[in-house]
Amino acid sequence: MEFRRYRLGTYIVAALAVAGGVAWMIASVAHSLFSHPEVRSRIMFSGKANDIDAQLDCQHEVSALFTELNHKSFELPKDAALQDFELVGEWEAFSRSWKQRWRQVGVQCRFNELAGRGIGAGYDRLAVVHEELESMQRAYSVLIDNYLRHHASRVDELRHSLETSRQEIERQRSQSIPPG
Repeated sequence: MEFRRYRLGTYIVAALAVAGGVAWMIASVAHSLFSHPEVRSRIMFSGKANDIDAQLDCQHEVSALFTELNHKSFELPKDAALQDFELVGEWEAFSRSWKQRWRQVGVQCRFNELAGRGIGAGYDRLAVVHEELESMQRAYSVLIDNYLRHHASRVDELRHSLETSRQEIERQRSQSIPPG
């Protein structure tokens, strides 16, 4: 009986700690999903159909995002196979900066505001491509994650085995007497 109050107090403290941890985790996830740094763009598309130069600038920016995403998505695993490389950190850093730039291009080109408002078929198609790039980036993230979970350690082992093999063969060559 004398430990009942102590046990009850311990349960309450433990429950509060768990509840606090869960609340902190939920807040952290919500913050990372829904809070985005304010994006300020230097030049804004006027929204006029005859502003062809700005539309071409937007097309160039979206094209650059597309190229950069595809290039990095396939270069990182290749680089990781060739040398010791922190693939997760590199991908996360790239994803953060790419996503910031993606948002900036969206603001600069005013896609959310002006798509489907009669500017032109080219602009509307560009807005769709811009939107699709975000889901493409998420899909590449899944591929990179799958690679890491199922293949990266094996690739790393093979790379190290190749290096060890080369060193052993070179050592064997240096210890043997040349034929002659």
